Amino acid sequence: MAPEKLVFIDESGLWVGMSRPLARATKGKKVYELRKSYRGQKMTIIGAIKLSGVVATQTLEGSMKKEDFLQFIKLDLLPKLKKGDVVVMDNLNSHHREEVKEMIESVGARVEYLPVYSPEFNPIEMMWSQLKSLVCKFRTETMELLVRLVEVAVSLVDLQCLNNWFTKCC
Repeated sequence: MAPEKLVFIDESGLWVGMSRPLARATKGKKVYELRKSYRGQKMTIIGAIKLSGVVATQTLEGSMKKEDFLQFIKLDLLPKLKKGDVVVMDNLNSHHREEVKEMIESVGARVEYLPVYSPEFNPIEMMWSQLKSLVCKFRTETMELLVRLVEVAVSLVDLQCLNNWFTKCC
């Protein structure tokens, strides 16, 4: 299977006000930080990547529902799939819906599922890690800022990063 044909899909959650869980201080000193005791509004990002770049992303306020995933496949992914592409997903229930498989196969692509509990085989997990690191640095205060920051972060993903992630995972 040619690596250029692989399309990895996954989703990840982000929150308004996300920040780094760790901090540093000079030796012998403690770090104190005032934080809200609750998470802010939740955002879910669904994405697809290939070796040649980010194929598609979609952001949603709140958690992803099955209908949201179907909408992502239909409107964002299908127009960009080519005959012979292999769409690789984890084992989330919404990924196993028959409609998902039928839509992907209707354009000449096929579906493969990762082994159970194997995120280390999905290079998009590294993109999510990089994205969350950036989001934590900026500690956004509103959903609008979070959405904009995610758009910028996704646009900064370069081919060298993708190549490294694919090399490590595939």
